[in-house]
Amino acid sequence: MSPSSDESLAHSFRKVGLTCPRRVAEQKFPDLIVRPVAAQFMEHSVIALFEFQESNNQITIAREHHYSLVAPEELAPGELAAYREATRI
Repeated sequence: MSPSSDESLAHSFRKVGLTCPRRVAEQKFPDLIVRPVAAQFMEHSVIALFEFQESNNQITIAREHHYSLVAPEELAPGELAAYREATRI
């Protein structure tokens, strides 16, 4: 995405009220760090995940990652094992 489209996307999320749910989460879970996120489906089974940050009363995109959605049978056993290990808490 270009910087101008990043700004436009952040502005769109601000318009739908990203800050309100953040304030609710901060009040409900005061000991946790709130990390606002959003997902956008793109072409060819790609999903973009965004993390937002607020500074100087502006909401900007802190991180953006793109992932290809695939069926489990399209992955090698080693890839599935690595995924399982990475998702353990």
